[in-house]
This record gives sequence, structure tokens and C-alpha cells, in this order.
Amino acid sequence: MPDRWRRALIVFTLVWMTFVTAVTGADPAHPLFDGFFLVPLAAWILALLVHSLRSRGRGDRDPVNPDSRPPRHP
Repeated sequence: MPDRWRRALIVFTLVWMTFVTAVTGADPAHPLFDGFFLVPLAAWILALLVHSLRSRGRGDRDPVNPDSRPPRHP
């Protein structure tokens, strides 16, 4: 997964958890608190699925073999 996706998901997770904590007053009995972990988890899973589908469509499934790279000269 690209770093910018990962960073965006981390920011989303932090913002979501802060928002839920602020709105519910950290009360686990509040109905919004049910999605405290589920919403970020769903976002991460969705991002992984989208990334894998995009990679599959472009043919990036095969990892790069380090032996197939040209030699580096210092």
C-alpha cells in the first residue's frame, strides 16, 4: 500500500477516534461508540481491497526479483 494511503488512513483513524471520544464523552454506552473501532477497521480493509484490485488490474502482482535489477555502481 502506498505511503500516502497509509498516512491518510492513520490520520483518519486518529481523527475518527478523537471525534467519537469527544462526542460521546468516552461513554461506552453511547450508540456512536459502537463504531469506535469498526469504522477505522472497515476503512483499512476497504483501502487494502482497493489497492489489491488496482494492483491486479495493472499486473503488479509479481514482486520484483532483486537479481533482475541492473547492478549498482558506486
